[in-house]
Amino acid sequence: VVQDILENYSNETLILCGYNNTRHKLNQAVRQYRDVESPLPQSGDRVVCLRNNRTSKVYNGMTGTINNLMDAIDDPEELFWMAEIALDNEDYRYYGHILRETFGAQPPEGRLPMAPDTTPPDLFDFGYALTVHKSQGSQSPKVVLFEERFCKMTDDDYKRWLYTAVTRAEQELIIIGSAS
Repeated sequence: VVQDILENYSNETLILCGYNNTRHKLNQAVRQYRDVESPLPQSGDRVVCLRNNRTSKVYNGMTGTINNLMDAIDDPEELFWMAEIALDNEDYRYYGHILRETFGAQPPEGRLPMAPDTTPPDLFDFGYALTVHKSQGSQSPKVVLFEERFCKMTDDDYKRWLYTAVTRAEQELIIIGSAS
């Protein structure tokens, strides 16, 4: 069932989980099923914004699809890429510098290096799978939830987390849980 979901991913599907490590693995799996061999983002990749930037009009949890990545994307010395991203449910596109090191990794802590245009870069990561926390405010026709309860969660916290997750689904909800 999981393989079928990941192989047949579409933009109408929102994959949710609890942990960032799970999110990274799910994003990697979807990209592999789409025959993307490079760990670097490509045109057509789904992305999620990781931090608000009012100037760029991108906000934490916004999703979209990369239309174009400019600059030397294969150059390991390059810290930034100039990106064009079609944002979901918005009538404008994002154009700006995105930080390379956030893809497939935890966002950096502290002060960020400045982009070539002397502005702070925007933070994006692959967005095929999101944590429930990051998905707040989003909805999708189909939601696939990988149920992961944090060990320090109270029953009430878990109920709120689960409520947030299941209410993202507009038409179809699939919950994948572990037997315990």
